[in-house]
Amino acid sequence: MLPAYCAMMAITAHIIPHLGDGPLWPIKSWGEAEICKNYWWTNLLFISNFVEVDHQCLIMGWYLSCDIQFFVIGVIVVYVYTKNPKYGIALLGTIIGLSISVPFIITLLTGRDGMDKFPSTHLLLIRQVLLLKSYRPSYMRASPFFIGLASSFLVEKLKEKKVKFSQTVVHGGTFAILSFALWVQFYGVVFYARNRPYYPLEHALYSTIYHCTTAVVSAWVVISYFTSGYGLLEHLFHSRFIAIMGKLAYPILLVNITVMLTSQSSLRLPVYLSPKYAVGKTLILYGYKLTCTQ
Repeated sequence: MLPAYCAMMAITAHIIPHLGDGPLWPIKSWGEAEICKNYWWTNLLFISNFVEVDHQCLIMGWYLSCDIQFFVIGVIVVYVYTKNPKYGIALLGTIIGLSISVPFIITLLTGRDGMDKFPSTHLLLIRQVLLLKSYRPSYMRASPFFIGLASSFLVEKLKEKKVKFSQTVVHGGTFAILSFALWVQFYGVVFYARNRPYYPLEHALYSTIYHCTTAVVSAWVVISYFTSGYGLLEHLFHSRFIAIMGKLAYPILLVNITVMLTSQSSLRLPVYLSPKYAVGKTLILYGYKLTCTQ
């Protein structure tokens, strides 16, 4: 991942600015290039979500910084677990408790919104959106990683004890957990209502729960798959196409913003979305990614 990451920073800083022009090109493309030239080191040290956050190279670079920070803590947890399982589980339980309670406490005490709203006006100032203090820091979004780590420990224990669920439990549990997760995500629409009263406890609870939904669904799927199987859905999990697309998911996210900025900067006439336009941009994204990984 690191070679592609560095390649994308180098391309953004030294190549992209020379590939086109347009009314917004000096502001967008050259502006991003100067940021990458001056602040690439925060990305390379994986601290761009805490240091010089308003000047981080590659707008989505904070996400990888969070991942690496979680990975370092995860390695420590796994090391303690291999030496002493009881201490390892206790340490992981403490970290999960903190990862859940910290967003709740911070949201409650600071009066922040329970979710980060993205109105259409923020699309024009996408870098400013990521300056929100509740969106970028790793301590505000740590619970999914450590819930995933806990699920891996649980899978090993269940496999040792040869625990298996019936397909009714597997699919029924999947439906129930997925339904709850979708309800939590869709509930966020109420925060967009104008003149809606601010309820501190509601926002604090939501800031804690909505980050965990995907992790809980994934944990159940992993536990069910490795202990009991998924019936006909196993063909989907074994698909090479799905595996390849999954591996490309984050790199595409990393490249996407640069492609969007170059496209926006070079526009001289209005552009209307069409299937042809969407397919073309998608192919460009994958082309960038494949170039970086060669």
